[in-house]
Amino acid sequence: MMKGAELWPGIYNSLSAVVNYSSPYHKDQNRLPQWFDLVLIVGNYEAIKFEMPELKIACYYPPGTVIAFSGQLLEHGVWHAAGNRSCIVWYMQEKVHEALQIQWCNFVHVCHLEH
Repeated sequence: MMKGAELWPGIYNSLSAVVNYSSPYHKDQNRLPQWFDLVLIVGNYEAIKFEMPELKIACYYPPGTVIAFSGQLLEHGVWHAAGNRSCIVWYMQEKVHEALQIQWCNFVHVCHLEH
């Protein structure tokens, strides 16, 4: 399995494809709060909103939109819309890191950034 991990082309170890699905408010499990999910939405559909109720944010979510956020830390949801849409979600899972004995990353701090 380690040989496959050495060839893996990105930081995300998991991917989900969601098609024409409403996603009531939720927080994702099996992740760490410092890990950001990457969400891409494509298709032909009526206007919908990506919502984060704890932050009181509702963003228009047109085709081609990419959103990065902590799905474990922030409650989020998307409701049904007429038309066809596909959502591709890249994320990391703790169990994959544990199985491959890969060290978890920590939160990024301003002091870690080079000027």
